[in-house]
Amino acid sequence: MAIKIIEHNTIEELKREVRETVDGRYQLRLNTIILAKQGLKTKDIFKKMLISKNTYYHWLHNYNDGGTEALKAIKRVGQKKVIQDMMIKYLKNYLKSWI
Repeated sequence: MAIKIIEHNTIEELKREVRETVDGRYQLRLNTIILAKQGLKTKDIFKKMLISKNTYYHWLHNYNDGGTEALKAIKRVGQKKVIQDMMIKYLKNYLKSWI
């Protein structure tokens, strides 16, 4: 069963958005929606974009609910940072002193 994609943006508008953004994750989401709008089979999109089926459907539902702004707002889930920013700064300075 294919999920219908709501026509928030044309493919050309989505491609322009891909070119204008520097966020790689957002570009991946946009390219995934572009492929779906072009009619590629869902299974082929998973393989081409190296994403899971759940991720694909999550992005598709977000796009349908709120367009590109909803895709942009997706936060990455996963394990919290083990090394805090302050420690990273300290390590960078420490390593620079060895050069």
